[in-house]
Amino acid sequence: MKILHLYKSFYPETKGGVPYIIQNILSIPDTNVNNEVFVTSEKINDNKSSIHYAHSYGTIFSMPISPMYMIKALKLIRKFDILFAHTPFPYANIILLMAGNHKRKVIFWHADIIKNKLLKLLINPIINLSIKKADAIIIGHEKIIETNTYLEKNSQKCYILPFPVDVEKYKANHHEKEANLIIACGRLVRYKGFSCLIEAMKDVNAILHIIGDGPEKDKLENKIRKLNIQHKVKIISNLSDDEKINYFKKASIFVFSSITEQEAYGIVQLEAMASGCAIINTNIKTAVPLIARNNYESITIEPNNATQLKDAINLLLKDTDLRLKLANAGYKRVKENFSTQIFNTKFIEIINEINSKT
Repeated sequence: MKILHLYKSFYPETKGGVPYIIQNILSIPDTNVNNEVFVTSEKINDNKSSIHYAHSYGTIFSMPISPMYMIKALKLIRKFDILFAHTPFPYANIILLMAGNHKRKVIFWHADIIKNKLLKLLINPIINLSIKKADAIIIGHEKIIETNTYLEKNSQKCYILPFPVDVEKYKANHHEKEANLIIACGRLVRYKGFSCLIEAMKDVNAILHIIGDGPEKDKLENKIRKLNIQHKVKIISNLSDDEKINYFKKASIFVFSSITEQEAYGIVQLEAMASGCAIINTNIKTAVPLIARNNYESITIEPNNATQLKDAINLLLKDTDLRLKLANAGYKRVKENFSTQIFNTKFIEIINEINSKT
């Protein structure tokens, strides 16, 4: 059984939730399933047989400028039995619509197009049609169905596949932890809420490392200087995966400060739970506060509320027992529900069920 995954970018050029999920799928050890991926790249330097590329000349509205992507895709899909459109990526939705009826078609729904309202308005008819034509839709959590009208109308097609984390890779010993070290991690964009987190740190006596890069970096660094908190707040970019994991293992508190529904799931929160961090997250209307749950694995605050965020951080710094309770509960929850092994088994089960449908 041959499966082709369609998306806009991949490792090593792009790190993030969707490439992470695709990379995990490509690593599943199953001799009966062959997973390959077709993406765009501005500098093609990896000729692995499982990774196919079309050249990109940059991006516009977060979409690759790649005239050959559609042409190459329509030739490439002939070799595959099942097509996976990883969304949001409208090119992939269009390819599903153009593929023949003999192909199985799956939409892997990672997030909605929220940021660009005009683009969403233009693309919505295509997304709706591709959902109707799809044989199945894979989502990370049942909450995601509630956030989208099209998914609600086609809920009978939806399969729940909890996103994975390599628990053993992130597992930390408590003696490695630094009690006053807080971390946050993600692309430096507005919806991640890092500006609010920096504001909260004015009245926190601890160290914060924000791991990531992106278009908001200069603005965030200017805010750090303006608040005169450079001695305790730093933005750290261009880390290798191993270096990032080491920061997670050392930190005692992880802040997941996202402020809009663009944050549909948050694999980085799972990574922090696996590394034994106490979690502070936000009450956005997605799966985020349902993965690390208030008073069980996290303290959940209202989004974009610097006062609540400051109070939550100070509480965890002061109350060691609470911090350890949340950290231990988070590790247990990840190990029992979100491990790579669970993801791999469930993925193969879903694929076999989709393929067996007449």
